[in-house]
Amino acid sequence: MKWVIALLAAIGAVGVGVYFWRKNQDWATTTWRQAEDLASSLSQTAADKAREASDKVSATADEATSGASDIADELKDAAARPS
Repeated sequence: MKWVIALLAAIGAVGVGVYFWRKNQDWATTTWRQAEDLASSLSQTAADKAREASDKVSATADEATSGASDIADELKDAAARPS
């Protein structure tokens, strides 16, 4: 009878150990997935910010080129007018 009780206690201990091991494994998997989602979100945000900055630089360069062209046209017109 002692063997049966010892065997049932051992099976119960293994069962409890497996339960907590699986519970901890699920927590680790969930935490890992949340970390992956956060990293993906941050990299997406960084890519969006880089794209916005690139667009702003391009627009500023276009405005500067347009302004320089306008000034050059005015200077050319002023030089072409008789004094």
